[in-house]
Amino acid sequence: LSRARRVVENAFGILATRFRIFHTTINMQPSKVVDVTLACVALHNFLRKKCRHSYTPVTSLSREDTEMGRIVPGEWGQDSVSKNHFQGLQVSSRNSTNIAKESRLEYVN
Repeated sequence: LSRARRVVENAFGILATRFRIFHTTINMQPSKVVDVTLACVALHNFLRKKCRHSYTPVTSLSREDTEMGRIVPGEWGQDSVSKNHFQGLQVSSRNSTNIAKESRLEYVN
């Protein structure tokens, strides 16, 4: 494979590992699929920036060994990596506040 194709396939593979919506056909209009994809990319980049060591440990991503001229595969394709995203996050109530509900209704209309 060309390097460009390998990079694109790795990027999509990482997104699919992190966001399960990419594991099946997305039943939406194409413009909405673009929005969902961009939102996932933005969230992924945010988490990489803010939680680098827990979200993407050094061994999770593939890297190029330039001295040996080979690709060292990362663990991103293994399901165990994708199960640890939210480990250590504080669990909170699932009930929305009234202000949040009102804001949501305002934006829907």
